[in-house]
Amino acid sequence: MVNNSDHPTSSQQQHHEQLSGQESGRAKVQQKPFDLMEILVSLVIVGVISIAASHAPARIKLLGLFPLVVGLVIGFGIGTLISYRDGKHQLTRTMFVTILSFVGLVSSTWLTFQREAKSTAKSQQSVLAESLIKQMEKDSGNSLAMDSNSATQPRSDFSRYLAARIKQIGNWSSPWPEMIWILELICGTIGAIVGLYFSRQFRPTLD
Repeated sequence: MVNNSDHPTSSQQQHHEQLSGQESGRAKVQQKPFDLMEILVSLVIVGVISIAASHAPARIKLLGLFPLVVGLVIGFGIGTLISYRDGKHQLTRTMFVTILSFVGLVSSTWLTFQREAKSTAKSQQSVLAESLIKQMEKDSGNSLAMDSNSATQPRSDFSRYLAARIKQIGNWSSPWPEMIWILELICGTIGAIVGLYFSRQFRPTLD
């Protein structure tokens, strides 16, 4: 008489195949830290927050605190809208959010600078026109010097903008405005990491 206990039944085989299929599918999901759709969503989030931050009123752009808040919003927003797959990809995803938040903060500052430059350009048109007329009356050597100075004007304008941002704590010359801005960017990226950490409480991990 044959003992059937040593041989798996058809139902047991199906159950085993289902478990194997689930494990293989889960392993495929765990191969990548994020997919293309999550990257696109993250880019959209950073772009929207950067534009919104550049249009924020000047009175709420507190030195050091505003970049921290923007970083928190970026990290929390990305973390709640994309899913976590497993622990081994947390470092990769954290670096991804850190880079995106850094780019977003830089973009926000640059957009704010461009907006303020455009708003003051109209009031300076008459002064610029008069100065250009005077420059045209000079010899070619002075005109060449004027051209070389105008080539570096955008950078000096941005440096002056950074210096104007910190006038509330004093008149600082280069490179202090740039160094303070870099410190703000670092604070913002740290805020993004903290926001990403807190977002895990609202989005379950896919184990």
